[in-house]
Amino acid sequence: MIRRSPVTMELEKLRRFRAQVSPDLTMKEDVTRLFKDFSRQQKAANSLDDVWREIAPAAFVDRASIKKISNSGVLTIRTSDAAAAWEFDQWLRGGGMAELKKRCKTQIKSVRIEQ
Repeated sequence: MIRRSPVTMELEKLRRFRAQVSPDLTMKEDVTRLFKDFSRQQKAANSLDDVWREIAPAAFVDRASIKKISNSGVLTIRTSDAAAAWEFDQWLRGGGMAELKKRCKTQIKSVRIEQ
């Protein structure tokens, strides 16, 4: 028979009463946060799309579209070709950027143009 010290016996007794808490392996909080972020971005993109259709010149509505807006305020515009990208850049520099910032509910820090 193995002799145990009183301290070891007391520790063993305490270990039996200790709550065995298993880690929370569910992804509920992560999925909820992701859904809220996605919903916020979707609402921002939809309102931005409405503003885009109102203020963009008629030539751009068919040749350029909003791809996304990031949490940091970077608006990404997708254009059909390089000529549309250049024209859109000129429109932004000529006052289009100020108009976008003024009319949008979301904060726009910069615009990125993709083809």
